[in-house]
Amino acid sequence: MVEDLDLDLEKVTWEELIDAAKENDKLLGVQGAKEESLAVWINAMMASAGGEIITSNADRSDEIELGLDSEEAKRAAEIISTIGKEGLGGPGLPTADENASMNLFQGEQGSFMVNWPFIWRAIAEANEDLIDDIGWAMYPVTDQDGEPAPPFGGVNLAVSSHSNNIDLAFDAIECIVQPEHQTAFFLTDGIAPSTTEAYDDEEVQEKFPMADLIRDSLEVAVPRPKTPFYNEISLGLQNTWHPPSAINPDLTPGASQDYITQVLRGEKLL
Repeated sequence: MVEDLDLDLEKVTWEELIDAAKENDKLLGVQGAKEESLAVWINAMMASAGGEIITSNADRSDEIELGLDSEEAKRAAEIISTIGKEGLGGPGLPTADENASMNLFQGEQGSFMVNWPFIWRAIAEANEDLIDDIGWAMYPVTDQDGEPAPPFGGVNLAVSSHSNNIDLAFDAIECIVQPEHQTAFFLTDGIAPSTTEAYDDEEVQEKFPMADLIRDSLEVAVPRPKTPFYNEISLGLQNTWHPPSAINPDLTPGASQDYITQVLRGEKLL
């Protein structure tokens, strides 16, 4: 299908993917479930458009300023609501997580999908014949004049100050993060390494032919908001931007900003 479309996958927009799916009666593999993946999607599209969920950070929750009542958030809302209202994410979009998106992508109406690198090994094991028909590209941009902002993911490792074995815990982390161990984890579980040299490994290059693109994606990736109150922000987005078909681009961004601000100020519960 993709070979027959007039798309520049070096920098493809969400609108182009939507149009291609509509015109060819295909579906888009996206995560619309009421969980963290929805907040990740919103953040990536806002970042690509030049926006930020938090515009003024602070150590106190009642001093944080949000950027959700903005044109960048409205643009993200337009994209998600279009996919939801027009059924382009499939009938299960409101509960679709990464695995559901992967399964939809493998179906007869599959076309494009955004997902984490683990899906490459998962699809290869479940549907080996499909692998040769799968291509890859940088994460879609919100608009043509924007830049890609792929989401950061991964594993965060920390040691509690109350641990009985702090030194041993740090030793374990030092072991885990060694490039050769990250490489082994990538090969067995498909979890992309945070160390760039792992992508040069010959076996990685062989088993993950898109390894260089994953590394390039990490170079331009945008993290989720860095705040100790991220839980309140993520759950606030999930509560106000779900289901995708109910999103109103003119109302939802501002309503979500008001709601999350009230939560951060202690004026409302999640």
